[in-house]
Amino acid sequence: MKDWQSAHITREAPDTQHNWNAQHAEHTEYAGHAEHSRTPNNTCAEHNISWHINWHIPWHTVSFVFLACLALVTALVASSAPLAHAATHSATSPTATAQTSAATHTAAAHTRPHPQAYTALAQGKAPAIITLLGLPEEQATSPLDLSDEQLCDNLVAASADKPSQIITTRDLQTLKNQASAVDRFSAAQSLATAEAGPLQPQLFAARLQKCTLPGQYEPLSSQEREKIISQASATADEAVQESQGTSHPLTRHELHYCVATRGSVSESLEQFENKIFRTLNSPESWPRAGVTFRFAHAASASGSDGASGVNANSGADSSSSAAADSAANSADCDFTLWLSEASQVLSFSSYCSVEYSCRVGNAVIINQSRWNEPTSSWLNGGGNLENYRTMVLNHEVGHRLGHMDNENVCQAANGPAPLMQEQSISLRGCSIRWWPQSLELWTAGL
Repeated sequence: MKDWQSAHITREAPDTQHNWNAQHAEHTEYAGHAEHSRTPNNTCAEHNISWHINWHIPWHTVSFVFLACLALVTALVASSAPLAHAATHSATSPTATAQTSAATHTAAAHTRPHPQAYTALAQGKAPAIITLLGLPEEQATSPLDLSDEQLCDNLVAASADKPSQIITTRDLQTLKNQASAVDRFSAAQSLATAEAGPLQPQLFAARLQKCTLPGQYEPLSSQEREKIISQASATADEAVQESQGTSHPLTRHELHYCVATRGSVSESLEQFENKIFRTLNSPESWPRAGVTFRFAHAASASGSDGASGVNANSGADSSSSAAADSAANSADCDFTLWLSEASQVLSFSSYCSVEYSCRVGNAVIINQSRWNEPTSSWLNGGGNLENYRTMVLNHEVGHRLGHMDNENVCQAANGPAPLMQEQSISLRGCSIRWWPQSLELWTAGL
């Protein structure tokens, strides 16, 4: 299904330097004309005439007048030379004047920040916006001058409440109110984009959207997993307790999942599983519906404790694919999360699509193409690769918990989309969301 949305971006960058140059040229042309139209009846000439007529003027007085005239002429020549030069060029070659103006504007653009930055500062907006563009006395620097790796490192630092080149100190305080690491990361991206939006081309936002949060993929020790499970269990237990006596009481569940790959998959299955574990057990995710998740094993793991020894290329040929299917369908897996090559997604069911992820029975299939590149619907909504992966995992596992696509819509225009809405296809006037809403906190068929 093709996405109906299209991006429409208008960039406004008034060329204030060019306008100034044009006015400057007009002024200098007039000044040059005035310079050439001066009459000989000036102060120095009058003194010279007096000197020739009256020889009785004391010598020291004559010397004083002569030196004063000389200083005045020198000052006039020094101040009018650039104006006369500009007037000469304007009169003899309009093209040369335009080229000079353009060259001056280009040079200015490379030696100082954009004038809009100073306008923003003067209006009390974005107090650290100058950090984006470089100090006046330095060569202009901007996030566009950073490598993708440096830019993403700055975004990660900002989301961790550390100094960063791309957002303000004031905004760092805002990030402290975000609940999860993914939420802080996404907020940092939005803040950085908002800061630089009026000053930088679309490329800046597009590069930020490709960044991921390394901490979501790092290995987890047994102790770290138990700490995460403990927090998730506390959230789930509280949710179940609070639901008692309501019309929809929750039931406490702990599900075991396996991971596997199908087709040619270049991603690390270990990192894939680390992201799954952190996402599904986040206090913002399905534990709020009374469900926690434990990792059972990978299709080709060497052991059952953790994801160590995972072969990211399992499923590359028919024999390993059969072994992966057998391991993924074992009794200790309540469901299996598959990372599948896009062309192989249809092998699970004709209901699936090479474009998106899907769920078939106990198989939760994540399309590798979508894992690496969100849809335009999501990106146009201001999302990024990291929160898209979070949304896809929560959404597809939501199907395993009994939810249907588009069972709810956002309550108001630009309101947060329900997690189970097909946000990959269309936001339907909603804003993106990667965690389940309160109205989605229920399970069925477990």
